[in-house]
Amino acid sequence: MSTLDNLTDTERLILANQYEILSKLSDSQYEKDDYKQLSDNYRHGYKWLYKEHFQVVSDVLDDADTSLVVETLSLYRTLKNNYDDLTDKAGIDEHKITFLGFDGNNERRLMNFTKALKENNRFTEIIEKGLMNSHSPMRQKYQKMLNKWKELDKKETLTLEELIFITDY
Repeated sequence: MSTLDNLTDTERLILANQYEILSKLSDSQYEKDDYKQLSDNYRHGYKWLYKEHFQVVSDVLDDADTSLVVETLSLYRTLKNNYDDLTDKAGIDEHKITFLGFDGNNERRLMNFTKALKENNRFTEIIEKGLMNSHSPMRQKYQKMLNKWKELDKKETLTLEELIFITDY
């Protein structure tokens, strides 16, 4: 696997060709010139000049964070489905089973991944009912809830008492 510091000649040529194509397709003279310059920089191996172009590319979201978000949304789906099935909802407030999002200041990558899931039509019924930005850190709270759900073997069908157990944080 190559990195920016070690692009292969083939990768540089592919990028150079893509930017050259973009320079020909663009309607804006500024974009045409910019794409052509990038193409030349890749073609000639001017790493120092094309390196800044990669500053807009985020690091890959690690598996643990990905899993936390997906498992949390799965848990909230289970909580919501079971809450909706209850005939007697006494003892649990609907707010407790509503996804609150992630903190935009401290958990931005998690919040952005949640937004991407929504944009890809995943967990939309859970994300749309809740918040995207919780305005306070949520990772530990969600982890506690997930741990309680794991104690129940990640059951899909939960009793009122089990709903209360998981959401009591």
